[in-house]
Amino acid sequence: MAANLLKTTPYIIRSIMEEAVEKALEHSDFITDFKNVNLDEKAYKPGHEYATILIDSDKECVLNLVEGRKEKSVKTLFFELNEEEKPLQIELVNFNMWKPFMNVMTEIAPPALLVHGKFHLVKKLSEAIDKTRKSKIKENPILTKQKIFRDEK
Repeated sequence: MAANLLKTTPYIIRSIMEEAVEKALEHSDFITDFKNVNLDEKAYKPGHEYATILIDSDKECVLNLVEGRKEKSVKTLFFELNEEEKPLQIELVNFNMWKPFMNVMTEIAPPALLVHGKFHLVKKLSEAIDKTRKSKIKENPILTKQKIFRDEK
């Protein structure tokens, strides 16, 4: 979308993004003592092309950015910052419910508190309620006439 607005190609936009992140990391103090982080993925072009971003919640800055959102990418994201190969001291990780994120954080920072965003929790809860509602209608068709059990469209 940014490429269309600026009348250029996604490749140019990605190059600009990568250069900006590199310059920001070069000019910032190298942060190795992060404890509270946000982990997120962003699509950077159509076709499910993602970058994974690690943000220091306390210092409110980007710590690292890698291409992809699979487990290998998430591990790379952290291990590029851990040059001394010491155990990570992460206390809290805020992220969505993407399974590779959960798997990696459980593996590399087992004592960390894993926090999921409100949006994702409400979405999962709504899906569970809807599934229960539909199963109850199948069990007892008379419920279809009840306003609370109808699909509102």
